[in-house]
Amino acid sequence: MVFSPLSSLQPRDWHKTIHVRVCRKWEFHGSNENGPLQHIDMVLVDNKVNQPLIMLDACFFTPLEL
Repeated sequence: MVFSPLSSLQPRDWHKTIHVRVCRKWEFHGSNENGPLQHIDMVLVDNKVNQPLIMLDACFFTPLEL
């Protein structure tokens, strides 16, 4: 199976296959934490990254090792 790197994705790419690691995930419930779930946000990392892309809470995320 051929995987597309995240850097090659475009907004209308419906039939691409990716292989990623979810390195950060959080749920948004609006202004009230007890409210209904409105959306889920994720930071994804693939194996084509050659340097850290993002820093969250002073933790650097590095490439996925396959």
